[in-house]
Amino acid sequence: MQFGKKKTPEKDKAEKMLSARSQFANMLFVLVILAATFIFLFTNFNKLLKTSSDPVDLGDLNYAGLRWWWLIPALACLAISILSEAVNLWLLCRKVGFPRSLRQTTVYASSDIYFSAITPSATGGQPAAAYYMTKSGVPLSLSTAVLILNVTLYTIGLLFISALAFLLNPGIFISFTTSQKVFVLVGVGFHAILIAICLVCMFSRRFIFWLGDVLFGLLAKLHIVKNKEERIAAFRASVATYQSALKIVREHRWLLPVLFFNSILQRVALAPITYFVFLAMGGMGVSHMSFSRVFTTQLYCIVGASALPTPGGAGLAELLHMGVFYEAMKGIPNASSLCMFSLLLSRGISSYLAILVCGTIATVHHLRMKQAELHRRQAGLALEEVYGADDTDTDTKPEADVTVQVVTPRGTPTPAAPDGADAPAPTDMTAALADGTANADAAPVPPDTEN
Repeated sequence: MQFGKKKTPEKDKAEKMLSARSQFANMLFVLVILAATFIFLFTNFNKLLKTSSDPVDLGDLNYAGLRWWWLIPALACLAISILSEAVNLWLLCRKVGFPRSLRQTTVYASSDIYFSAITPSATGGQPAAAYYMTKSGVPLSLSTAVLILNVTLYTIGLLFISALAFLLNPGIFISFTTSQKVFVLVGVGFHAILIAICLVCMFSRRFIFWLGDVLFGLLAKLHIVKNKEERIAAFRASVATYQSALKIVREHRWLLPVLFFNSILQRVALAPITYFVFLAMGGMGVSHMSFSRVFTTQLYCIVGASALPTPGGAGLAELLHMGVFYEAMKGIPNASSLCMFSLLLSRGISSYLAILVCGTIATVHHLRMKQAELHRRQAGLALEEVYGADDTDTDTKPEADVTVQVVTPRGTPTPAAPDGADAPAPTDMTAALADGTANADAAPVPPDTEN
């Protein structure tokens, strides 16, 4: 008999995406983008803002005046942002019948944030989170539905904070330059389209099926896509996942306001970071700015940065920060240098430190998971040596004088067979657990109480 299951091509592909080599390549890609961004900003700051009389020179700043203790609440805001998504996933996992600890859902949230930040258009976050959820026993269909519902609420939350910013202080938006207004409006429009697609998939199944048939038929006639029927089948399967997400909401209506609040909090918690940075720089010559103005301006920047499909909105987020807050610092000595330093601190905490923290959490979990799988695989090989690699050879092999306990999926030891009776054969789930690759849609796996 064989212990363990062969990996499918899809699983191999997912593991390659999450391998240490791929993560290193993605991180290197992000570092290159960030380095190029800051080199460009340092060398072209005065051209971009038309301030030739105030060159950037970070060496002229009074770093002794930095009130570093104001950075502590800024770090707390980052922690709140990460934990907000973790709490949402914790609630959703419980409601779909696969409760997981907050520690585990923090891993899911961290992998989502990390891979969203290091992949273009944030395309890697949900697949990475789904992979870790299925590896911990949540069926793939449910994990996908949970993540779709989570990202839909997150996108609606971005629209909400853009409306909130305009209601709090429309004058700030009016004072923006034309390019800044365009970026904010493009960000709002992009997320409005995404929400419309998600809602149509959830509430109008017949229409979206018809639309998919028409679109794939047109693309097939134009020879843009091949295997039209397979594409349509895959499209309909994805729509069915949205229907599953809607079912979660219908069965737990009270849960929706809580999830929506946490989704808003995930983004809004990042806005005060810039305010605390300015408070920390108060001893360096930065005059006091009102919380409402900084908070509202940062909300506009968050929405505007989402318009650019670069990892973490790199480039556009920095340009928006520079353009908006330099105007507020005009007249202060070393305004250009102070603006650049505030950019380094603000983006350093809200984005770069978030990537570092979430990447560390995801990578450590990935390595521990792989180590545990290796131990289980070695245990499976040891059992193969006892029982033999193939059932057909059992008649020719001497019977081993070994008593083996087989663990059921519920974790209850199965008593050993009495003398003279055959030992109980491992179940399919037991065989999968020996390899650590249980099928995502197999029987439910109990929560991992150790994590």
